[in-house]
Amino acid sequence: GIEGDLMRIVLNNNINNDLEVHFRVKVIVDRDVCQGIGNCVAIAPGVFELDEENKAVATHIEDISEEKIREAAESCPLDAIILQDDDGEQIYP
Repeated sequence: GIEGDLMRIVLNNNINNDLEVHFRVKVIVDRDVCQGIGNCVAIAPGVFELDEENKAVATHIEDISEEKIREAAESCPLDAIILQDDDGEQIYP
């Protein structure tokens, strides 16, 4: 697993139980771009939520698959959700 303090921003998911392969995705919401449309919340409730400023925030991303996080990111018409791999390379958009 990953250290607890990184758990909020890093996804640690087991792709294949036999191979014990792990991938990690960092989720960044560009708050200047987000307008609170909420597509991400509809696709991944409990992972994405709208805060008091009606901006999306990502929480508990360790509880969901990378595919679902990507689907949520792709659902944003403003591309406000940025995904990075564990090397810091942007993988979406």
